[in-house]
Amino acid sequence: MTSHMSKYPSGCNSHTIDAFNGVLQQKPGTYRLLRDTHVVNTKEGKTDLITIPEGSIITTYELPLKETGLILIEWDGMILRMFAIDLEHRATLVGEN
Repeated sequence: MTSHMSKYPSGCNSHTIDAFNGVLQQKPGTYRLLRDTHVVNTKEGKTDLITIPEGSIITTYELPLKETGLILIEWDGMILRMFAIDLEHRATLVGEN
């Protein structure tokens, strides 16, 4: 069974996409984390760091935040922000979007 998945997270539209600049060096896709990795969770105006455990599967999108080095990811049903450098050094690509 094949499911169709948008290359952008839910809640993003063309105005949101236009607000992001820069180019993500890694391909958008599905990655497996090779080590525990801290990510940023913003919920109801509050920002927290959470840890995604080693071995977890995450999905990345073509929405780099050039000025901060953060990218949008999806994990466990949540949209989170991760440093692009962490994706490069702590994850391996397992599927392309």
